[in-house]
Amino acid sequence: TWVGLAGTMTTLSALAQGLTCYDPAAIHLSRVPVDQLVAVCERLIGMTRAERAALGPMHEGRVDVIGGGAIVVQELAREL
Repeated sequence: TWVGLAGTMTTLSALAQGLTCYDPAAIHLSRVPVDQLVAVCERLIGMTRAERAALGPMHEGRVDVIGGGAIVVQELAREL
Protein backbone atom coordinates (compact mmCIF):
# COMPACT_ATOMS: atom_id res chain seq x y z
CA THR A 1 0.00 0.00 0.00
CA TRP A 2 1.23 3.45 -0.90
CA VAL A 3 0.03 6.70 0.56
CA GLY A 4 0.18 9.49 -1.98
CA LEU A 5 -0.45 13.18 -1.65
CA ALA A 6 -0.16 16.38 -3.61
CA GLY A 7 -0.79 17.17 -7.24
CA THR A 8 0.62 14.24 -9.16
CA MET A 9 -1.00 11.54 -7.03
CA THR A 10 -4.33 13.32 -6.71
CA THR A 11 -4.45 13.93 -10.46
CA LEU A 12 -3.58 10.29 -11.17
CA SER A 13 -6.36 9.19 -8.82
CA ALA A 14 -8.87 11.49 -10.50
CA LEU A 15 -7.92 10.14 -13.92
CA ALA A 16 -7.97 6.53 -12.75
CA GLN A 17 -11.47 7.09 -11.41
CA GLY A 18 -12.58 8.62 -14.71
CA LEU A 19 -13.59 11.89 -13.09
CA THR A 20 -14.64 14.62 -15.50
CA CYS A 21 -13.53 17.35 -13.09
CA TYR A 22 -11.32 17.56 -10.04
CA ASP A 23 -13.38 16.37 -7.06
CA PRO A 24 -11.48 16.43 -3.75
CA ALA A 25 -14.17 14.39 -1.98
CA ALA A 26 -13.84 11.56 -4.52
CA ILE A 27 -10.04 11.71 -4.45
CA HIS A 28 -9.50 11.91 -0.68
CA LEU A 29 -8.81 8.42 0.73
CA SER A 30 -9.30 6.86 -2.72
CA ARG A 31 -7.62 3.60 -3.63
CA VAL A 32 -6.15 2.88 -7.05
CA PRO A 33 -4.92 -0.61 -7.96
CA VAL A 34 -1.28 -0.53 -9.11
CA ASP A 35 -2.09 -1.88 -12.59
CA GLN A 36 -4.61 0.90 -13.09
CA LEU A 37 -2.15 3.47 -11.76
CA VAL A 38 0.53 2.31 -14.22
CA ALA A 39 -2.00 2.37 -17.08
CA VAL A 40 -2.92 5.99 -16.30
CA CYS A 41 0.78 6.90 -16.16
CA GLU A 42 1.47 5.26 -19.52
CA ARG A 43 -1.49 7.08 -21.05
CA LEU A 44 -0.31 10.46 -19.73
CA ILE A 45 3.28 9.91 -20.85
CA GLY A 46 2.07 9.26 -24.40
CA MET A 47 -0.14 12.36 -24.60
CA THR A 48 0.63 15.70 -26.13
CA ARG A 49 0.44 18.83 -24.02
CA ALA A 50 -2.89 19.73 -25.64
CA GLU A 51 -4.32 16.30 -24.84
CA ARG A 52 -3.25 16.58 -21.20
CA ALA A 53 -4.65 20.12 -20.95
CA ALA A 54 -8.02 18.88 -22.22
CA LEU A 55 -8.41 16.38 -19.37
CA GLY A 56 -11.16 17.53 -17.02
CA PRO A 57 -9.41 17.00 -13.68
CA MET A 58 -6.07 18.41 -14.93
CA HIS A 59 -5.08 21.67 -13.21
CA GLU A 60 -3.56 24.04 -15.77
CA GLY A 61 -0.39 24.41 -13.69
CA ARG A 62 0.16 20.66 -13.75
CA VAL A 63 -0.11 20.13 -17.52
CA ASP A 64 3.62 20.62 -18.14
CA VAL A 65 4.85 18.58 -15.16
CA ILE A 66 2.44 15.64 -14.91
CA GLY A 67 4.41 13.63 -17.48
CA GLY A 68 7.53 13.74 -15.32
CA GLY A 69 5.52 12.86 -12.23
CA ALA A 70 3.90 9.99 -14.10
CA ILE A 71 7.32 8.62 -15.07
CA VAL A 72 8.47 8.69 -11.44
CA VAL A 73 5.28 6.96 -10.24
CA GLN A 74 5.47 4.39 -13.04
CA GLU A 75 9.09 3.53 -12.23
CA LEU A 76 8.38 3.30 -8.51
CA ALA A 77 5.48 0.95 -9.26
CA ARG A 78 7.71 -1.26 -11.37
CA GLU A 79 10.47 -1.30 -8.75
CA LEU A 80 8.21 -2.00 -5.79
